[in-house]
Amino acid sequence: MKIIHCADIHLGSGISYIEDPAKRRERQDELLETYRRMFRYAVLNEIEAIIIAGDLFDTDQVAAPLMGAVIREIIDHPDISVYYLKGNHDVNIKSGIENIPNLHCFTDVVKVYGLHNNALPKMNDIHDLHGDTDVIRSLHNSNEIRNDRVNVNIAGVELTPDNRDSFYDELNFAPEDFNILVLHGQLYENGGSNELAINKRLLQHRNIDYLALGHIHAYRSGGIDARGIYCYPGCLEGRGFDECGSHGFVVLDIDTADGNCKRSFVEFARRKLHEIQVDITDMTGGAEILNSVEKSLDNARCPEQDMIRVELTGMVDQELSPVCAYIKKVLSERYYYIKVKDAAKKTYSLHNNANCNEKIYGLHKDKQMDDKSGGYDRVSFRKMFTDTVRSKNDISEADREEIIRLGIMALNGEELI
Repeated sequence: MKIIHCADIHLGSGISYIEDPAKRRERQDELLETYRRMFRYAVLNEIEAIIIAGDLFDTDQVAAPLMGAVIREIIDHPDISVYYLKGNHDVNIKSGIENIPNLHCFTDVVKVYGLHNNALPKMNDIHDLHGDTDVIRSLHNSNEIRNDRVNVNIAGVELTPDNRDSFYDELNFAPEDFNILVLHGQLYENGGSNELAINKRLLQHRNIDYLALGHIHAYRSGGIDARGIYCYPGCLEGRGFDECGSHGFVVLDIDTADGNCKRSFVEFARRKLHEIQVDITDMTGGAEILNSVEKSLDNARCPEQDMIRVELTGMVDQELSPVCAYIKKVLSERYYYIKVKDAAKKTYSLHNNANCNEKIYGLHKDKQMDDKSGGYDRVSFRKMFTDTVRSKNDISEADREEIIRLGIMALNGEELI
């Protein structure tokens, strides 16, 4: 028996960092298409069940066309049982999806679904870890075997403030079965303070073979006790640059004749996100910086269909806004999406600082931004200062932005180099 374990698909995500509305919409459509491709993969690979461990949707408010597409994919594959646990993003969703015959949902009370009804005797399990693949070997006493197939159970519960400390006592798995528990939250060694905290210690010695988790957006796995393992599959597609790297789902291949289970991570995302840092210390001019960025991208072997954020670091004595725009324009012809971030520290001559400080002082006098009029809190002062500088048409745009930057540094107590 093969089962897909996925989580945190976040359909309907805004993906607001993509500036171009058409490309943003295209990326949103790709998230849905990856969800659909997962079902096609399931058909081609004889998958019997799909576990969605929370956050199928990014919000409780799902557009009707999106909901229709998600439901249609499940209905069109009646031979695949889908086990859906809502997460913290879609916990209050109301859609009528519970009426689909092959869709099985969980609530805030522990519910168990059986995939096979045959029994097997008590077993002990040994876990062999091999990188991204785990092999769980079940050792049986042949004299105790009553049937030739293992009963596979999938249980789950939505965590709430009312049940998060008590649901553990409802877990009554038979030791002779292969038992899967589905939860959405943060796993802690010995509990946590938030309402999505899962106490690993309280899950031990409850005959759990596989803890199918959601909530963490990167692949992660480890042991529960001598018998069971836990796994976060991560999200299907990275959405922002805090989700760089490989994404996909996990496939469990359970041998129901003897209880053996093989676990594999399947990289499945349409695109990867990469964050590349480039030290541009002592470089002058956009051409030199672009050349260094291109070399870094080539070394990282970033495919052209992927999404890249370049972070310029180091120490420079120049304004980088035009350089960032230049690099973005050139590389946009090569990559699906490119973002260039200026994270470099600036060094300026005393002459430049003196000029800017003189202009800041003049603006201060113009608006009488001092405590004699009753004073300003830091936020109000900063806004007034920024608005005042940007209203000065007798100062070039580059100088205005530099005055703002240095002024905010001064407000924050930072040293002007």
